[in-house]
Amino acid sequence: MIRDLAAYEALRVADEHRRLRELTDESAIELAEALLTSSLMDFVDRRHDPRPLDLARSLGIAPGRLIRRLKPATP
Repeated sequence: MIRDLAAYEALRVADEHRRLRELTDESAIELAEALLTSSLMDFVDRRHDPRPLDLARSLGIAPGRLIRRLKPATP
């Protein structure tokens, strides 16, 4: 049982930050690519396009992979 929720939350956040800082460049790019090409992008506000493409390019991700995900699916 967690007795001090604030202390637990602080430790959890610190652990997440530590793990992100320890990512290699390749792992960070793979993580970003997975997020950018996942269904999570379906929830992104499209008014700011093509910003996801700019981010993909800066991360070295082929824009073609992302463009397929940004186009709405046709029924």
